Amino acid sequence: MAKTVPEVMEVLEGSKGVPGRRSRAGVRADPARKALPDVAAVGREDECEPLDFSVVPRDKPVSSYSTREVGLEGEAIAASYLVRRGYEVVDRNWRCVCGEADVVARDGDETVLVEVKTRVDRGGDPLAPELAVGVRKRKTYTRLALMYVSLHPEVTNVRFDVIAVTLRENRSALLRHLVGAYCWDEQ
Repeated sequence: MAKTVPEVMEVLEGSKGVPGRRSRAGVRADPARKALPDVAAVGREDECEPLDFSVVPRDKPVSSYSTREVGLEGEAIAASYLVRRGYEVVDRNWRCVCGEADVVARDGDETVLVEVKTRVDRGGDPLAPELAVGVRKRKTYTRLALMYVSLHPEVTNVRFDVIAVTLRENRSALLRHLVGAYCWDEQ
């Protein structure tokens, strides 16, 4: 059963910091990284129409997008998808001292913090961008949620979703939405 925000805050008050932070030498690999659940178990996969809402010039081939452009395109696709599904997008790229949430949305009475992972399909093996959401990112999103709740006292339920977007050269995209991809207390 998912915990409510007050229950999680009680649990986290006694914690002594966050393991897996950066070392002086740089970013450490996360040995405890686990794959997210199978798409069929928790979400849906949709074929998106051509990118009419593109944030990158239409004449630029997808294969030549910079990393930043790939990310911006994926976030635009994810936000558009959520709106079409009846979510209310409250904020995009919400930042605080803990980090950044790609999309903050409302789904009924739940506030949803969405991490968007985007990759470009270069014709090789099938991509699974959602696998890039490891333990470190989940911990970051837990801290982001606590900060968001402290700044928005009207929020009582928080859910963590992951949207994986695979951009295709024909300017279409494959999107997987993992609803409730992880919980407050998952490590």
